[in-house]
Amino acid sequence: MHLVIGWPAYLLIGTTGSSVRNHGMSNHFVAWGGAQLFPWRAWKLYLLSTGGVGTMLGLLYWWVQVRALAEVLGLYGGPLMVVNAWLTAVTWMQHTDVNVPHLDESLWTWMLGALQTVDRPYHWILDILHHRIGTTHMMHHLVSTIPHYHAQEATVALRTAFPHLFQVDPTPITEALWRLASQCVVSYDHGDGTHWFLPPPSPPPCARADVWRIAGKSYDLTTFAARHPGGANRIHDTKGPGAVVPQRVESAAAADTGTDL
Repeated sequence: MHLVIGWPAYLLIGTTGSSVRNHGMSNHFVAWGGAQLFPWRAWKLYLLSTGGVGTMLGLLYWWVQVRALAEVLGLYGGPLMVVNAWLTAVTWMQHTDVNVPHLDESLWTWMLGALQTVDRPYHWILDILHHRIGTTHMMHHLVSTIPHYHAQEATVALRTAFPHLFQVDPTPITEALWRLASQCVVSYDHGDGTHWFLPPPSPPPCARADVWRIAGKSYDLTTFAARHPGGANRIHDTKGPGAVVPQRVESAAAADTGTDL
């Protein structure tokens, strides 16, 4: 579904687009209002674009009336779906991966946002047909006006100067798509302004606030605390990182009801 209707859904209702605009709902053909996408200075280009789409829809309707719906679907609809699927796949693979975070407003800047992309080499035929947009995609983000015939040279220079900024993934297309579809589904807030498709790592046992440390090991003494002669609070006060269980309860607690974590 993502590859089949992803592109028209993005154009019509803003699917997978920014949540800032009208709770994520936007329409590229109704450009102004609560979900404004384009600046007012671009209104002529917007009208030309929308008018062109409307004209094409009119021609398709005329084609159906003159010929047949099956012919239009076969000769136009089928190829259009292939183009939409490939466009969505390429866009997905260039901007999404388990190693590419999303940034919230506390961390996002234009430059940091532009760097969150992956350069992916495709088959050499596709690289030629796409003017190597896959292997020069970060340069496209940073300098969108650069001619495609200079993008490769500029990418080499930028990678040489700033190798730590680039992510290059030579994974074959089918494998990369499967990884995105299976692993890049839910993003997790890591608490530092970044959201990743992998959950944050679990803290080590010694850093957990719900365990007791005894002789360098972590134990759960909840059951023991409930029947401790001195009261449960005396045990709970020694719980968490940095706390030390008194020597007099170590052996009894660990040997009796403590569960080694």
